[in-house]
Amino acid sequence: MKKNLSVLICDDDRFYASGLQTLISEWASGRKLNANFADQFQLRARSEIIFITQSELTPYRLHALRMEMPAFRRHVFIIQQQENSSPDEVASLQENVVTISRHTQPAVIKQYLDAALDLLQSVANTSPLNAAALSVSSPLTFRETQILRFLARGISHATVARYLQISEKTVSTHKRNIMTKLNISRTTELNYWLIDEGFFRPPPSFTALASNRNVTNT
Repeated sequence: MKKNLSVLICDDDRFYASGLQTLISEWASGRKLNANFADQFQLRARSEIIFITQSELTPYRLHALRMEMPAFRRHVFIIQQQENSSPDEVASLQENVVTISRHTQPAVIKQYLDAALDLLQSVANTSPLNAAALSVSSPLTFRETQILRFLARGISHATVARYLQISEKTVSTHKRNIMTKLNISRTTELNYWLIDEGFFRPPPSFTALASNRNVTNT
């Protein structure tokens, strides 16, 4: 049985955000849940319930929502600011996403919260082994990690290919495989991921890289 629930409300309309927090607090209290609130989008915060306005859904935050927590462990409520307006990127969140408006009735929001809680409870009741199987994607190979480190330093595909003694086409194939494994569709999102994971470093000279290379054939 869940006892704690992490909630993020990312909305610059403080009046609405305050009312929403009160509603969620009352709902959580009725279910003997301790709701912990945040109002700033932070990397690795891993909030389970997220209310965020369309204007706050930058590409960077969409990327973070996809990568920081598996879809089955987080539930996103998009606060629609204009009727019939829904960003195409929201579809990339894949599942557990609900669009509401500032006029959505409290009773309806509570119904959505009940549904989200049921799913979170079912995940919590899953055995650790099964949960791990659900959340772990295919790991990156040594070669893929190696290529990521070069790309993070701004080294071109052609130069990476020469250094690793593989074709430029193979480098591109590795990059596509990496992005597929990470559920990333755009190079910009891959760059965000590289920043988050600490791949970016001050770029060393390629001569220094070459002098220390350890060639691994594909």
